Amino acid sequence: MPSAAAERLAYLAYNALLVLAGVGGLPVLAWRLATRKKYRAGLAQRLGFSLGPVHNPETGPLLWLHAVSVGEVAASEVLVREITRRFPDLRIAVSTVTPTGQAVARQRLAEAQRIFFFPFDFAPAVRRSLEILRPSCFVMMETEIWPNMLRELKRRNVPSLMINGRISPRSFRRYRTLRPFMRVVLSGIDTFSMQTAEDARRIIDLGAPPQRVLVQGNLKYDGALAEDPRTLELSERFCREFSAYQAIVAGSTHPGEEELILSALGPLVQERPGRLLILAPRHLERLEEVEEVVRRGGLRSVRLSHFPSRDGTDRASSPVVVVDTLGELSALYRVGVLAFVGGSLVPFGGHNLLEPAAWKKPVLFGPHVDNFAEIAGALRAGGGGLQVGTPGDLQTWARRILENPALGLDVGEKAYRVVVQNQGAVERALQALAGSLNQREAIGI
Repeated sequence: MPSAAAERLAYLAYNALLVLAGVGGLPVLAWRLATRKKYRAGLAQRLGFSLGPVHNPETGPLLWLHAVSVGEVAASEVLVREITRRFPDLRIAVSTVTPTGQAVARQRLAEAQRIFFFPFDFAPAVRRSLEILRPSCFVMMETEIWPNMLRELKRRNVPSLMINGRISPRSFRRYRTLRPFMRVVLSGIDTFSMQTAEDARRIIDLGAPPQRVLVQGNLKYDGALAEDPRTLELSERFCREFSAYQAIVAGSTHPGEEELILSALGPLVQERPGRLLILAPRHLERLEEVEEVVRRGGLRSVRLSHFPSRDGTDRASSPVVVVDTLGELSALYRVGVLAFVGGSLVPFGGHNLLEPAAWKKPVLFGPHVDNFAEIAGALRAGGGGLQVGTPGDLQTWARRILENPALGLDVGEKAYRVVVQNQGAVERALQALAGSLNQREAIGI
């Protein structure tokens, strides 16, 4: 454990850098606040205001769960549902950093009593938030480390847990340059429940006390098969609307990636009537940009909200459907004969490979899957995932599956089997949560 003097020095340096960065970045921040709506979203909450009434612990203990963005919110969905079922007296507050994460949390985490933006990691904002929420426990999803928050939680004797923790190779290299400081910060976390043995090794190497580190597995496996009524209803509707088509779903795509996907899959959907490419950009503010990319590729597109035709337009002449709705990609994967998961042909680290696998779809992805390396490896080893290095490889595999439905069914079944075989992380996460609380009766255990 670091000494008190070392801790004070580390946080003094950290907060001094925060102030310098804040002052130096004021002109940029002011410009972004004035010109971009997403930077104004939840500004008062980020400063520790407008979080609702002060929580009264006598009405029940409160668990504060922090999920930075869409992926973490999705991973936490099944956990939140199970916590609510098992511990009905426990109140749940959920924070996110991104506006899209906030929107998905409001859509999918109905069990939460409060959903708000996470405060900036300035001590005054953190303290105001804690004074209002008065949590009995703090859970951070994956690896979302905010030093001042962890310090203030420790001062208040509030247990803090890292659930579904992971450290990508890139993050590990970055954190290692700050290892003395990380050792101080990580000493404030009570339990590290990591996805894999390699994640556990990395967090220990960065300074986490080994006796506090557990290997949990990945919550995403449990979440992939959770029966969400809304997703099931949507998927059935999409199956009716796309029943006449042979569709390829390319989800969570990024700038520079749509061009590569269209160069590979555009010719395939043009070869035969009735083939469609369903293209879902990761960020909806890029819709017009993506539609322009489709036009430059010589194809016509229609937005999902206008499909099927409601105005008599022949949709067969628009072989690309651009997804312009939020939170519907998981349901859309069901209609594809195969799925390509984006953020992987370009270096963004990839996205959730299990959503199409849960629908028994062949899962194709590019070489850049650092954020999902363990899942990608499991899918490859199990025969349900196909990693493609180039657009040419993507076209080759997509053609084989389109022309050989039995191959697609076989690969999809193997992908589903990988999901089933890796269940159980939610139960282990709940055990870690219970074990971290000094007063277990606070949540009725």
